[in-house]
Formats: sequence, structure tokens, C-alpha cells
Amino acid sequence: MRYKILEKELFIDGFWVNTRSNEDMSEINDIKPTKDHELNGLYKYEYRNVNLKVTFNGSLLLARDFIDSEYIHMGYQSPTAYRIVLKFDFENGIIVNVEDKSKLAEKAREEGDPKGYRPQSMVSKDLNEWIANRFSLELPPLKTEERDMEEVKNEMLKELERLKNLKKDEE
Repeated sequence: MRYKILEKELFIDGFWVNTRSNEDMSEINDIKPTKDHELNGLYKYEYRNVNLKVTFNGSLLLARDFIDSEYIHMGYQSPTAYRIVLKFDFENGIIVNVEDKSKLAEKAREEGDPKGYRPQSMVSKDLNEWIANRFSLELPPLKTEERDMEEVKNEMLKELERLKNLKKDEE
């Protein structure tokens, strides 16, 4: 699936389909699939420019600027393996909040081994937990939850200012 965001709304942009059927594929949003695409060795059809609105409720992490030294050859790359990490919150497919999680990812890297290059032990429980974490898209918790009061105060003031601006925009 390929997604895109247009004016704060989440859309499916396109996707590939494999089928053994020789019947024509259905149109989606008046778009017919094509067999002429770059992955035709893997997939039979591709839908392009579908622009299908997604009524998704939840959060997505988008990241860029991968740090090569953080690469792990299993599962997903951790959000901590990127320099820039943004969290988008959606309600009915509309962005309602965006948070920069880059500093949190950086702090987790500084605390060492955020993705866990090795299991704590070869005991079944530790090994299973380590493998499950390879497929998690969550940011790891920081080891210390203690925060500087000035930092908390600044975050609260920033959030208050953001809410005031939202209210002004609605008026």
C-alpha cells in the first residue's frame, strides 16, 4: 500500500495485487488496475492514483534520515534508527495532532541499545521477547522517566499555545 496525505487527510494512493484469476479486476474509485508496472515480476496488477480516503483512527510514525549503524537484519527498523521521527495522530483519516519524537529517539539511542542487538539471555522468554521487539514499531521507553521541570513547563506552554492557535483557526 502507498498512502499520501492531502490537506490533513489520509488517502490510499496505490497498491499491488496478485491473483490467479484471469477475470478483470474491479475498478476502485473509477481507476482500473494496470499490468504495466515496475513490479510485474512479483505482482499481476497495480492500482495507481486511487485517491481513496481512509477513515483511520490511530497513530502513524513517519521517519527519515536512517542511521546505518542502527541497522538490524530482522523485522522492522526501530524508530530510534532514524534522526527524524514524527508521530501523526488521526481521527477518521484526518490529522488531529503531529508530534516530533526525534529527541525521544535520540535519548533512547544515547541510553544505549534501544532496539536490542542481542537478547538479554538465551532463555526462551528473553529470546521470544527479543524477537517480538524486532517486529514492534513502538519507541522504546526511556530508562528514566524523571524529567526536568523546566522541560515539562515549556512543553505545557507550547501545547497551550498550539491549542489557542487551533481555536483561533476555527473561529
